[in-house]
Amino acid sequence: MNNSANVSNVTSSGKRLNVGQLLKDAYKDRVPAHEKMEGHPTRVIFTLLQNSPDELQDVVAITLRACRACGIPPNVSVIKTSLFRCAFQLYCDMKSESGAKKGEKDMDTWMQMNKLLDNTVRMLLKRAKDMLSS
Repeated sequence: MNNSANVSNVTSSGKRLNVGQLLKDAYKDRVPAHEKMEGHPTRVIFTLLQNSPDELQDVVAITLRACRACGIPPNVSVIKTSLFRCAFQLYCDMKSESGAKKGEKDMDTWMQMNKLLDNTVRMLLKRAKDMLSS
């Protein structure tokens, strides 16, 4: 299991992005109150990510970077949650690299990383369901 305080991924500027803290801040400060209620998909995903292996949180970090390069928030289709959109907004607010050109390669990366993030969330939910069933 992870130690979310240590989970980070190098950003394009060479600084480290602490994904665990970013998700905590986004959840605490930006996610609507009704999504923090027991049983809401956002709360479930947040809890699962906080207790997931570091490699899964790296998927979030890389996806946020790809999304920021395109200027388009993440799109997780498996469940309805604002957690990733809120984390994206917070991440963009922290960084000020305006004027970056958005290219076709950025869009390809965005699509690939969003698919990977969607599959990661799907796997987390399946594993949680399997653990609860056994």
